[in-house]
Amino acid sequence: MPLDSSQLKNAKILIVDDNKINIDVLISALEPEGPFLSVAHSGEQAIELAQKIIPDIILLDVMMPGIDGFETCKRIKAIQTLEKVPVIFITAKNESDDIVKGFESGGIDYIQKPFDFSEVIARVYTHYLNYTLQRQIVFARDEALKAHQELSSAQEEILEAERIKSLTKSITNFAHEIDNPCNFVMNNIQGAKKSASSIESILNQVLSEDEEGQRLKNLLDPHFKKLYELVELSQIGARRIIKTVKELRDLSADGKGYLQPHDIGVILKKSVEVIESKFLKISYVKSTDPPLVYADGRRLVRALEHILLFSLRSAQVQQSHPEVQIQIDFSEKEVFIIVSDNGLVLSKQEYASLFEPLYYSKKLDKHSRIGLSLAYNIISKHKGTIKAKAENNKNTIQITIPVFSEENVA
Repeated sequence: MPLDSSQLKNAKILIVDDNKINIDVLISALEPEGPFLSVAHSGEQAIELAQKIIPDIILLDVMMPGIDGFETCKRIKAIQTLEKVPVIFITAKNESDDIVKGFESGGIDYIQKPFDFSEVIARVYTHYLNYTLQRQIVFARDEALKAHQELSSAQEEILEAERIKSLTKSITNFAHEIDNPCNFVMNNIQGAKKSASSIESILNQVLSEDEEGQRLKNLLDPHFKKLYELVELSQIGARRIIKTVKELRDLSADGKGYLQPHDIGVILKKSVEVIESKFLKISYVKSTDPPLVYADGRRLVRALEHILLFSLRSAQVQQSHPEVQIQIDFSEKEVFIIVSDNGLVLSKQEYASLFEPLYYSKKLDKHSRIGLSLAYNIISKHKGTIKAKAENNKNTIQITIPVFSEENVA
């Protein structure tokens, strides 16, 4: 392969020598090739200058006042940003021991004095080319590793989304199956209450007002009272079952609904108003208003309401003074809602399972097992994302929603 020293153009070369004649000769040899040349007259000065400019090649004289070239090389190689930079020693022909010491201290090659211009250029070019190729290989490897990690993460997210989708479908099918029996039970409880009331009324009419009749009434009254209490408790339980079934059925409903441009700040305020808590505080990261989002406002309010309720209850479980911070930020294409609370921090596994239908945590046993799944479903249908993690010792949920544009309208 022929030598193409023009590739030295813009290379950063540091010359370290206390001898002005040597410096001038090296500059005369290298300057026509177009590199950026810097000069240091001592080892100490070289170490300081090298950290500022991060050279591509260092030409280092062995014999200098103060610390010599070998010690200078060792100190340079101990600096993380300079450890890979090639160091070429400058030595005299008869100083063979210096060559060995140079390699031992971290040098990659040597140039003998007096200088031969073609040799100087050839050696500098070869090591500069090798160093450049090594950096390109490392960069390509890092980019490939990064791409692989991103691909793996994307695949995991797709698999997780499909798993939740499948689980959601099974649960909503189950909800449809038990919907009618639940309504049947509720209607029968109401019928039982009416029948009990009718029986009590008939007995009151049949029983005489004498002492025996009053005695029977006194015996029956506690039983009727207990019966009404049981009926009331059964109604409460049945209503909770019906509400849960409705929420389960909502998991399979279209999470988008009627779409139109919305101000995310207004939607958040509506969610906060629904919860009516003084512990919820909204702030904007940027001074300018965020762009509009394309969403079903009613459903998005509901999704954010479930998320805020989770954070509020999380904080209330752990703290006597709960705090829920809601930050709004945005980029050119997305709006970010970051909800953080000072509640009990969960494990990685718990965060990973947080948006599954019927999620249950012993730490947070008062939390809705369905609300976060509903929020996940709604935000996903809006082509957004929702993730939970621990950050700065706080529970943090980040919601991402695409901004309004002609593309997402079409």
